[in-house]
Amino acid sequence: MQHVLPLQQLRRYRRVIIGVALTLAVLLGLAIWGVIAGASWLLDKAPQVAASGQQVLTAARDKIEEVAPQAKERVQVWLPSTNPAQPAAQDVSGSDLGPASRMAGLVRTRYTETEAQRQTVYEGKVDYQATLQHYLRGFDRPGMEHHVLSAAPGNEQHSFRSGQQQWQLDIQQLADSRVSVSLSETTLK
Repeated sequence: MQHVLPLQQLRRYRRVIIGVALTLAVLLGLAIWGVIAGASWLLDKAPQVAASGQQVLTAARDKIEEVAPQAKERVQVWLPSTNPAQPAAQDVSGSDLGPASRMAGLVRTRYTETEAQRQTVYEGKVDYQATLQHYLRGFDRPGMEHHVLSAAPGNEQHSFRSGQQQWQLDIQQLADSRVSVSLSETTLK
């Protein structure tokens, strides 16, 4: 025998059933909105998190080099992105200049050396502000003089000097979210 609720009992529970259904629909809508908003936020922050992680690794390596210069070889095993044995795939011949390590994601596209000066140019698809901050922090050392030569949106030139060494840093925002970094090093007499 089937048990069927009388019509009056169904009418009595109709408001409760409709209320529960509406509440579940609102909660489902909020959950979907939360997932979309969270994913959007994560996608927006991912490049910044990646850049800051590289900066932390570079800063740690620099501190270790200051305290124990002989530990450099051991540290490079743990920080492969700063390992000169693993350069970017399309680097031209030459060497990296200055006390600041190369920003992750940049490729050496040009290198020139004369008696008086060496110059390296890097390019890559990296965040302009993160790149600028990376190099400014890399040159921020005791006894280092720093001068801003020019600054405009997407293009800055800085000069650094320590003893007889002088560096000029030119960072420029290119098309397609690419950045060009030109670093020249001069030994003063």
